[in-house]
Amino acid sequence: MSKRKIIECENFDKAALDLSTWPTVRTESLQEKHQETFLKRKKAIYMYFENQTHKEVEEETGISRKQLNTLLKKCLQYDDNGVIWGFRALIPYKRIDSYDRQSLPKSQGENNNGAFHLLLNTYPVLKDTIDELFFRHKNKSAADPNTRTNYIHRRFIKKCREIGIKPPHYPFNTKELGRRSLYKYVKQLETGKISNLGDQYYQENKNPPPMITRPFERVQFDGHKIDLALAIVINTPEGGEIVKEINRIWILTLMDVATRNILGYHISLNKEYNSSDVLRCIRNSIVPWKRKEFTIPGISYPEEGGFPSGVIPETQWAIWDELFYDNARANLSSIVRDRLKKVVGCNINAGQVKSPLRRSMKERFYGILEENGFHRLPNTTGSNPNDSRRKNAEKNAIKYRITPDQIEELTEVLIADYNGTPHEGISFHTPIEAMREKIANNPLIINQISPEKRSEVAFLTLHAQRTINGSFKDKRRPYIEYENVRYSNPLLARSYGLIGKKLDLVINTDDLRVIRAYLPDGSELGILKASGKWALTPHSLQVRKEIFKLRHKKLLNFTFKEDPIEIYHRYLKESSKTNKRDRNKLGSLEKSLSEVIKQEENASENIDERSNNETNTHNQVIPRKIRKKPVDTGNKKIRKTIFY
Repeated sequence: MSKRKIIECENFDKAALDLSTWPTVRTESLQEKHQETFLKRKKAIYMYFENQTHKEVEEETGISRKQLNTLLKKCLQYDDNGVIWGFRALIPYKRIDSYDRQSLPKSQGENNNGAFHLLLNTYPVLKDTIDELFFRHKNKSAADPNTRTNYIHRRFIKKCREIGIKPPHYPFNTKELGRRSLYKYVKQLETGKISNLGDQYYQENKNPPPMITRPFERVQFDGHKIDLALAIVINTPEGGEIVKEINRIWILTLMDVATRNILGYHISLNKEYNSSDVLRCIRNSIVPWKRKEFTIPGISYPEEGGFPSGVIPETQWAIWDELFYDNARANLSSIVRDRLKKVVGCNINAGQVKSPLRRSMKERFYGILEENGFHRLPNTTGSNPNDSRRKNAEKNAIKYRITPDQIEELTEVLIADYNGTPHEGISFHTPIEAMREKIANNPLIINQISPEKRSEVAFLTLHAQRTINGSFKDKRRPYIEYENVRYSNPLLARSYGLIGKKLDLVINTDDLRVIRAYLPDGSELGILKASGKWALTPHSLQVRKEIFKLRHKKLLNFTFKEDPIEIYHRYLKESSKTNKRDRNKLGSLEKSLSEVIKQEENASENIDERSNNETNTHNQVIPRKIRKKPVDTGNKKIRKTIFY
């Protein structure tokens, strides 16, 4: 059956795929006209999990493949309480996602739907002000509710002016200055609809949790959109250069709570960071740190500082007991949960939704990073829309050609310096000193990841299952198909007896050129190589999906003899001249290619080093290296790897 398995794309836990555990719906409570629709949707889901084809599902229920995919994705999401939506998501007109507004209104008469929640997300200090005022007066029986809310509204407007929000920007472009939206939000607090925020507020302020004193006992993860306008240099076929602005980028970091050390970070060029970015940040926090070679003149590492895994031997490959993060979709994806459970082996604590006091240390760190570094650059966008420092940020980014690669080098130095700077919260020790001191006092406190899981690839793998296709009669050698590309190897190609059987696949989402396959009994079948030109250039799962999405829209065309990644790369370079989002995709593609190539070079150097040692000891012949053929694409090089 050649249908796409949605449940494999996110690597969902088996518990989430057990329909018997899904929350049910009392059909009799629905309107009569909605009952039939709900029952058809429910039947379609059951037919999908019974491996019936999309054609059979549509004939039986009238639900198309596209609609079924949408319904299934909704069912597999989690609500604010961390419970899977299940069959509840099939109720007609049931809204499971809040309205996601992208920008604040800037003039009167503009649609203000979702503006209040976007305002609180953009300026967390406003949300903290409202929550603190509400819970401070919650138990005062003498206070009238309306009077209390009017007071909160006055303080809310005053705080807006203090942080630089002025007319005609929201909420000053509304008749009542956002009063109705604030009343609605306060009502949600009153009825406990925002994840029992009041209970947590009092717990954190009146009964604080035990202090974390042991390194790697608890770490915090968070993402922050950097306050910088950036540029990308696009090389034209004629040999010229075009400099264009891109969307703001993200920095993801992992902090050790006990010592305030930043264990690792990752720079994401995506408009919104995804699960792969989260996993890369986790990987960078565990794999031992190595110094970078900088291209910016005059920049260097501080004498004190760095990253713990690079300067403290005991912390190499160290793992933690508990991880805190927020409820962003990328963080809660099943593949992130699966990797944390199976590779790191830690507990996961996402905390209360919209909690104001959960990650204060991380927020303070980002404030230091911005004020000591990014806000001092000519291309800063400042801390708010009315910040005078944001003047001509985009023009300066283009004028001085400030690119994401340069910002990553600057970020490396800023974090290394932060880890070597005295911190008030740890008795004015530096985070590195605090880590060394705590380890010296108790040398047995650090857990390390097991050697068999130390491969960088282990953090970015997902598991899938595919049926072996082929025909001895039609002389079609056995193969499997994954994400629209055929895979095989010499052993599989001559094993006609395996046709019709299923293979378990272990897939590195960072590089789909090869896939490791296992037979149903668990024995390894070997490495399956992608067919045609797909096996030449490194590419991620995200890139392949994007290529076939563009091909389906007839925006991208390539033949069997052409390298799809090169075609996609040229397409992005051309579309980036006018499309801002594609500029981020171009930068992300080139960055991922360079990272994979660097990993291959490091692996090749390790092979050479081991081979040289074996030759000196046993007088053996050094095995030949993987041949790499560079392909000219301007000032960037996409490297092809020939497997044999």
